[in-house]
Amino acid sequence: MKKIKKKKKKKNILELFNLILNINNINKKKELFYFVNLLFENNREMFLFDIAKEYISLYEKNNFLERIEIISSYKIKNILFLKNYLKNKLNLKEIYILKEKIDKKLIGGFYIKLHNQKKEINFSIINKLNKFKQLLN
Repeated sequence: MKKIKKKKKKKNILELFNLILNINNINKKKELFYFVNLLFENNREMFLFDIAKEYISLYEKNNFLERIEIISSYKIKNILFLKNYLKNKLNLKEIYILKEKIDKKLIGGFYIKLHNQKKEINFSIINKLNKFKQLLN
């Protein structure tokens, strides 16, 4: 496997950040340049992925954004209604659906994973049956 030179790696990372973040402000570009240089000078570029993930997480929390995963027993027809309901109920500005998965084991209803809040909301029939079973025991 061919190793990429540090200078080339740094240049590629800066270009990628500029492309993704669409930075037009010259001061922001300078800040990004200094930050990436600092990481490379201190041999910390291997932490860039973790830093980026943490930055995205903090950005989403501070701007009331949420990424969700929906697992249901069937294809949800009115996904817009569900998104608006969750936005109002959870006091969010926007919801991004990462994945919509169908799981026939749920029998009916749906299950939602909220990534930023690290919560799960379970509206499945199987969950209600399991709770009822626990009450009987």
